[in-house]
Amino acid sequence: MLLAFACTCTAWANDYEDAWQKIQKKDYTGAKANLQKALANPKTALDAAFTLMLLDDYEGKTSEVPGLIDALLASPHKSAYAYPFWFQGAVLGSYGKKKTHQQRLLQQLLTDPSFHGSIRSAAHYVKGMHHVFSNDFEAARTEWTRVGSLQNWQLVGPFENLSGSGFNADHKVVTQPGADAVFTGINNIQVKWFTPRRMNNEGWIFTYAHLPRRSATIYAQTFVYSPAAQTCLVNTGGNGALKVWVNDGLVFSEAKERITELDYYSAPCKLAQGWNRVLLQLSYTDTESPNFIVRLTNDQFDALPDLKLSNSVQPYTPVTNAVKAAPTQHFAENFFEAQVAAQPANILNYVLLSRCYLRNQRTTEARMMLEKAMSLSPGNSLLRVEFINCLYKAGNRTLVTQEIERLKEEDPESYLTYDLEVDRLMDEEKYTEADEHLKKMVAKYGNNENTLEAQSKIYGKQEKIEELVKLANAGYKAYPENTYFIAMRFAIRKLVDKDLKGAVRVFEDFLKNNYHSGIVNSLSEAYQEMGMQDRYLSLMKKLYEYAAHDASYAHTLSSHYFLQREYKKAMEYTRE
Repeated sequence: MLLAFACTCTAWANDYEDAWQKIQKKDYTGAKANLQKALANPKTALDAAFTLMLLDDYEGKTSEVPGLIDALLASPHKSAYAYPFWFQGAVLGSYGKKKTHQQRLLQQLLTDPSFHGSIRSAAHYVKGMHHVFSNDFEAARTEWTRVGSLQNWQLVGPFENLSGSGFNADHKVVTQPGADAVFTGINNIQVKWFTPRRMNNEGWIFTYAHLPRRSATIYAQTFVYSPAAQTCLVNTGGNGALKVWVNDGLVFSEAKERITELDYYSAPCKLAQGWNRVLLQLSYTDTESPNFIVRLTNDQFDALPDLKLSNSVQPYTPVTNAVKAAPTQHFAENFFEAQVAAQPANILNYVLLSRCYLRNQRTTEARMMLEKAMSLSPGNSLLRVEFINCLYKAGNRTLVTQEIERLKEEDPESYLTYDLEVDRLMDEEKYTEADEHLKKMVAKYGNNENTLEAQSKIYGKQEKIEELVKLANAGYKAYPENTYFIAMRFAIRKLVDKDLKGAVRVFEDFLKNNYHSGIVNSLSEAYQEMGMQDRYLSLMKKLYEYAAHDASYAHTLSSHYFLQREYKKAMEYTRE
C-alpha cells in the first residue's frame, strides 16, 4: 500500500514537472493536459492552477481559471500566493468593477480571518474601487474606512528635493508641530502647517492636489489617541522615499524612491497612553501622483482598535528612545524566497518571487530571479514574456526591444508575436496586411475583446463603414461594459443614425451601474452640445461631491457659472 501511494504521488508530481518540460518545448496543448491532471492532486493543485493561468495569459486569455480559486483558498499559505498574482484577471484583476469569480474571492479575503491582515486591508481598498467603477461612491467611501489607515492629516511644504537632496535635509519640521511654526520651502517661500479643506480619504493619501510640485519633499502629521500604552507596528507604503517619526522619534527611514503597496515597510513603534504625534516625510522626483499610506497594527497586521485621530495639534510627550529595530521583511517575499531555496527546480517559484518584487518596484531583484529561471528552462517563452514585462517596468526599452525580437524568433506563432505584428503593420499604415495577420491570429486563438477592437480599428482606417458598424454592434452586444464599444455605440447612434438623444442614452444607461472618466467627459460634452445644462450641472456636481479634493472639478463648476454670469456661485467654487 505504501509503495502504491508513493508511486501515485510521484506520478502526480511528474504531471506538474512534465508540464513545465512541455512548456519549454512549446507543446502547450500537452502541458495543459498534464496540468489538468495535476489539478486533482492537492500537493500540486495550486502550482498547476497558477501555471494554467500563465499559459492562458500567454495565449491572450485573462478570464477565470477553473479550480484556481478553490486551490488558493485550500492552501495553508493562501495569503502569500494571493499576493504576486493579485492583479491577474483570474484572481482579482486590475482596479475596476469585479467579475463573478473575482467577487467570490474578494468576499473570502474580507471575511476569512486566517488571511494576512495586509491582504484583508488591501481587499477593502479593492472593494472600494469596485464600488467606484459601479458608480456607487458612497459605498466606496464606507469601504475605504475599513482599510484601517490613518486619516486627518495636516501638510507642510513643498521643500526642495533636487536629485533627492531633500531626503536628508533638516527642514526643522520634526520638532515644530504648531500652527505658528514657519519653515523655508522651495524658492525660499515661507510655508506653514495647513489642514486641506478636503482630502481624498481613500485609505491612500494623494497630496499633489494640495502641494502641486512634481519633485519635492513634503511632510504630513496627524495625532493619534491611544487608550493605553502599547507596542505596535507602523506600516507604510507610497510613491517616494519615506521617513516616519512617532512622538518625534524616528522609527523608519527608506531613502530609495519606490512605488510600493500598502504595508510594504513595517517597523515596531511604541504608542504612549494619550495623544501621540505621527509625522511622515515623503520625498519624490518627477511625479504627479505622490502618495502614502500609514497603518498602525498588531503583529498580525490588523489595524489597532479604539484609536482616535485628530488633525489639530494635541499635547504629546516627545521621546528620545524610539524603537530602532530593522524593518520587517514583507511576508510574501520572505515566503517565496524560502520556497525558491527549498524547491530550486520548481520554475513557478521564481515567477512568483519576481512578481512579489515587481509589486514594489524591486526590478533588479525580479530580473535576477527570472534570469535564474531561464537558465533552468532555456527557451521558455512564458519566462521570456515575464522577463519582457520586468524590463518594461524597469524602463529598459532597449532590452525590451531585443527580447521581443528574440521571442518572435523563438515562438513566431505566439499570441504576443501576432499582437505586436498587427500593431507594427497598423503603425506603418499597412492595413490590408494587418487585417490578414489579425485573421490568422483569430483563427489560432479565437476572438476576444482585444481582437474585436483591433479589427474595428482596421475597418475604420480602411473606411469600411458597413463592416465597422456591424462589428461595433456585435462587440457592444458581447461586451456591454467595454468602454471602447460603448463609445463606438455612441458614435454610431450620433453620426450614422443621426440620433443624438439615443446616443446620450447609451452613455446614461452605462453610467447607471458603471463609472468611467472618459465616458463621463464625453457625456458632459454631449449635454452641453444639446443645451441640457441641468443634466450637465447635475453630473458635474456629483463628481465634485465625490472628488472635491481634486481642484479641477471646482474649476469646472466655477468656469460654468462664470460663463452663465452667475458670478456669486462662480466665486464660491473659486474660493473652494
